[in-house]
Amino acid sequence: MPVKSQDQITIDDQIIENPQLEEALEEREKRKASKTAVTAKFKEADDHAKDLINGLGLEENDIVRVGRFRITRTAVEGRSVAFDTEPTERLKISTVQ
Repeated sequence: MPVKSQDQITIDDQIIENPQLEEALEEREKRKASKTAVTAKFKEADDHAKDLINGLGLEENDIVRVGRFRITRTAVEGRSVAFDTEPTERLKISTVQ
């Protein structure tokens, strides 16, 4: 029986056999890659639209309509933000290969 080669991350790695979990993780990874591609395409379209809007020369509090879209330019003052967090756990999922 051949031994399955596994990349070892640390000396105390534990390898478990769980086909259902492995399938779920593979599906997650596939969708993560898809999400990354879609997010990149959205950012490209968003940047292009904002470049065109900035070319309009809108002043503060100007409101314009373009088709079914309403565009408003407002100023946002800077502010200081502070907050407390509650203790939690962190679960990290990464690929080995």
